[in-house]
Amino acid sequence: MTAIVDLTPLIMPFVRDASMAATVAAARFAAIEFYKLTLWQQEMLEPIDLQTGRAIYEVETPPNTVPTLVMRIEIDDRNRVLVPKTKDELDQLYGVDWTDREGVPTYYTQIEPNEVILVPCPDDNYLGITPPDPFNPPDPLAPPVIVRRQMRIIAAVQPTVDAAEIDDSLFNYYGEAIAYGARARLVETAGQPYYDPQAAPMLWGRFYGGVSEAKARRMRDHTRAVQHVQLRKWV
Repeated sequence: MTAIVDLTPLIMPFVRDASMAATVAAARFAAIEFYKLTLWQQEMLEPIDLQTGRAIYEVETPPNTVPTLVMRIEIDDRNRVLVPKTKDELDQLYGVDWTDREGVPTYYTQIEPNEVILVPCPDDNYLGITPPDPFNPPDPLAPPVIVRRQMRIIAAVQPTVDAAEIDDSLFNYYGEAIAYGARARLVETAGQPYYDPQAAPMLWGRFYGGVSEAKARRMRDHTRAVQHVQLRKWV
């Protein structure tokens, strides 16, 4: 990780009389915006144990980060990932009672950015939990049969508003672009000696140029693969 303060040599010499505190704050928010727009940092989060009747699970990201976007959710013993749906789409599929449905999770949605909702939520049958049979009690000496299923989430993350560091790769590849974004934020601050709104469009242009390059690189997953668009057939 690289300290956000290490961006200040790329900012302060070009912004007259900017304080260190203002410069670091501008750099931090420019970095957060860069993360958010590019989905640069994507994390495979710790597996989450599913529970019967529980639909809502917290998206726990690394320290000093918050989730930007859930990229992928998969569950043990399923050969396909869960499909994201909006609340309106779930209303059309299941009716308004989709929050009470239990079964095999197929879809997910989000109401809060740090939570995912599985639809349907897991039931006993899916989790391999057999209800007790009063007429045929289990052998107390037999080992319990437990089927534990876990959910795995890949999520794009961004720094918190009080984070002190950014990823090394972002600093090394796009530190200059982030510095341009920080300078743009500073020169748009009215009432300061460095207020210069005429300079902002050029600075934002350099920032968003870096965003476009990083976003394209992220979409290729940092490989040389070329993105292809599947054309629809004429009918």
